[in-house]
Amino acid sequence: MKDEVSRNYLPHDVNIRIKAVELYRLTKDIKTICQQYNISRASLLRWNQRFNGTVESLLNKSRQKRKGVYSIEVRLEAVNLYRNKKFSLRSLSSMYGFTMNTLRRWDKLYDGSIESLMNKEIY
Repeated sequence: MKDEVSRNYLPHDVNIRIKAVELYRLTKDIKTICQQYNISRASLLRWNQRFNGTVESLLNKSRQKRKGVYSIEVRLEAVNLYRNKKFSLRSLSSMYGFTMNTLRRWDKLYDGSIESLMNKEIY
């Protein structure tokens, strides 16, 4: 039981993931590969689907760089377009790909200075 609990959530090294996927793509022998690397069938199939030849494609999602990090210029442009009534909240969020809540937050934060739109680092 101890081994089962300690093994419950130990993420596999990305190099192991790559080796397992490459071997699967060569042999299609899912059962042997899963036993050899002590991985589940679901994990191997998920990694195979995600793997595009880069290490980044197999990193844990929590370790990947966040999507939706917008430059200060984009934030400023969007807030100004919204404040000048050039575009609606909905149309701006659709054009730029961020949520309406994101634009609302930027609008609330923006005090005329670029610094007000910068991400705050928490240490």
